[in-house]
Amino acid sequence: LLGRTEGSRLYAHKSPINSAQFSPDGQWVVTASADSTARVWNLISGEYITLHGHQNRVNSAQFSPDGKQVVTASADGTARVWNLTSGEYTVLQGHQNRVNSAQFSPDGQRVLTISGEGAARVWEVKAENFQLLQIEGEQIGSGQFSPDGQQVVTANVNGKVYLWQLPSGQSRLLGDLEGNISAAEFSPNGRQLVTATSGGQVRLWELSTGRFRQLENRPGRVNAASFSPDGQQLAIAYQDGAAELWHLPSGRSALLLGHEQRLNSVVFSADGQRLVTASQDGTAQVWDVATGQSLKVLKGHEGAVYSAQFSLNGQRVVTASVDGMARVWDLGEPTASLLKRYPAGVADAHFSPNGQQVAIAGANGTVELISLATRQSSTLTGHQGRVNNLQFSPNGQQLVTAGADQSARLWDLRSGRSTRLEGFQGNVTQVSFSADGRQVVTVAAENQVQLWDAATGRLLRVLEGHQGQVTSAQLSPDGRYLVITSKDPTARLWNLKTGQFQALEGHTDWVISAEFSGDSQRLITTSQDGTARLWDLGTGQAQILAGHRDWVNSAHFSPDGQRLVTASRDGTARLWAWNRDTGRVEVVTLSGHENAVNSAVFSRSGQQVVTASDDGTVRVWDLAGREIYLFEGHRGKVASAEFNPSGDLIVTASDDGTVRLWALEGLPQLLDRGCEWLRYYLLFHDSVTNVDREICGVSSKTTVNGADPAAATQGATLGDEVPANSNLLLNRSGKGPRGR
Repeated sequence: LLGRTEGSRLYAHKSPINSAQFSPDGQWVVTASADSTARVWNLISGEYITLHGHQNRVNSAQFSPDGKQVVTASADGTARVWNLTSGEYTVLQGHQNRVNSAQFSPDGQRVLTISGEGAARVWEVKAENFQLLQIEGEQIGSGQFSPDGQQVVTANVNGKVYLWQLPSGQSRLLGDLEGNISAAEFSPNGRQLVTATSGGQVRLWELSTGRFRQLENRPGRVNAASFSPDGQQLAIAYQDGAAELWHLPSGRSALLLGHEQRLNSVVFSADGQRLVTASQDGTAQVWDVATGQSLKVLKGHEGAVYSAQFSLNGQRVVTASVDGMARVWDLGEPTASLLKRYPAGVADAHFSPNGQQVAIAGANGTVELISLATRQSSTLTGHQGRVNNLQFSPNGQQLVTAGADQSARLWDLRSGRSTRLEGFQGNVTQVSFSADGRQVVTVAAENQVQLWDAATGRLLRVLEGHQGQVTSAQLSPDGRYLVITSKDPTARLWNLKTGQFQALEGHTDWVISAEFSGDSQRLITTSQDGTARLWDLGTGQAQILAGHRDWVNSAHFSPDGQRLVTASRDGTARLWAWNRDTGRVEVVTLSGHENAVNSAVFSRSGQQVVTASDDGTVRVWDLAGREIYLFEGHRGKVASAEFNPSGDLIVTASDDGTVRLWALEGLPQLLDRGCEWLRYYLLFHDSVTNVDREICGVSSKTTVNGADPAAATQGATLGDEVPANSNLLLNRSGKGPRGR
């Protein structure tokens, strides 16, 4: 079964597999073999198609960025670009020796080939012409496109590194190193380059200046090097089987020990949280980047493992081996991605009202907006110190930020311009919009609470009177009231029309927070006295919600106003609901965290609650108090967690300096994943009826031509070859491969 820990085998090649790679969507794998073929495998059906045509071993095979093409490089002196939709292929010929590698440019319009004759060529795929990259007397051993596709780096066997500008073909000698160059790779932003030599010399180059930083890495031959997706870390693979992980800003490094023979590759997962290493000892290993611990040893190959790669979602690893097999390993990890890492720390993170962006407040004074569709980010600069808090306006067109530089800022997200709100006597700790987006309230040191016009940045009102430090302030949804909480320990309810306030007294220790109900008729306050109080604003009466054994850090109403959730330093959250028939309060305790719960909020549907804790975990609960999800991965206290508007994503901010995005699976996704895991069992097991198969959309077992049912039920073989005119590739009927 695909997904078994020991790895499903892609077994059909008759010779060693030189490379294996996932398609961008993770549903396909392409393998390149010394048997002169490449094969494209459908991981759902188990079928594959063979790419015939090369006359000698295939050294590499790679998908295009859109997954619709494959480029192969062969020892027969050619490369081929295969169109997986039409079945046609283009032969890239002209090299005088074997083609060692071929790769697509980031936009998929060009192909870079490296040949044994020592030349590199950049091919325009559609035009079928090429640009020769060669310097007389030099032997190019490897090459790579820059992330923007405008440059190529080539590493020569004599130690010289050249940068080539496209499309002009102009070259610049970057460095002349001692020994063969075993690695030359661009950083993700294209501004740096790492080079490694057979003698163990590792250099980090600044491409704008040509200057380099020599890493004081451990001695020994380096076989590979790889940047993390954020460019902050570098992994180095050694001949003796060790890997070394460098945190580049700090210069700290850690050794990853576990392999018994040389490492052939080292690759980060897309979220940067894990590494996978491939070794001559016949295994691959998955490592936790934060701790340096080995998470899993992938055993099963009967010979050296040449390469290992994560799928884009980090759920799987594909390995290629000299034993003639590729294996797909299901890691069984929750779907999560690292949105951003801040060495100085992160203070706050929130979804935009439409759920398409996340805004992050960094301790370094910057605010970043990240698009969840493209993962591209834009930075809002202006604060001169830590950004403590931020909030989107209800229409998503503005952002307000609170800074430790004694200022708040109103940002117009369409233009990127900001209005500075001044006059504070100290640190601005909290900011929020009114429900209509027309006003902003700020909380600052020296008990300053101020109301501002969101359109002009004009100061409207200053609210004073508390004898203790102000802890929070919030406007009511109807705009009539403003509540301020304090360490004195009271809350004050201000009528903004009359300018009068009502003191809400009763708590015996600091009042931490307050929130209005959606209809503005009730108010919930939380306190270090271990209670929350529910205030009826019509009568001024309060109901005490007791039961927590320590501070109550926060409280929130459900969207329908029928429930409350409280988060406490006692390690629990509590759901409070009012029985309309009896009038009694029913309480459900959410137990499971091992340390303080910092926040607890409802999803927009009101059917789930997410909690964030000092124990480093995030948990999702249903209204009966059952834990649905446990998300682990942060290495520090989790300060906050919130759902996106559709309820299928959670964003978290942690003291470990990271912001993470967690995906929740609904029932359809869970059923799809279960069907995928069971697909081969359903196809081949004799006890399964066609009715059972139809539940998962699986046709009868005769649809896979000539497959061995016994082997398939053991998870041993994925498919037999299918005709080239089958419906396999990209789920489209296509014509057989044709050369041109």
